Amino acid sequence: MKEYFKAGADAVSFGASVFRKDLLDKNDYAAISGLVRRFIENIG
Repeated sequence: MKEYFKAGADAVSFGASVFRKDLLDKNDYAAISGLVRRFIENIG
């Protein structure tokens, strides 16, 4: 993600890589939270 911002991007998006169907089916919100946390840390 850092590379996108360095290249001039103003925003990024995420979806299926974080809100995975298998995790949603199991209501595994802890795992989803972990994926979101890692995504945000990679932006920083």
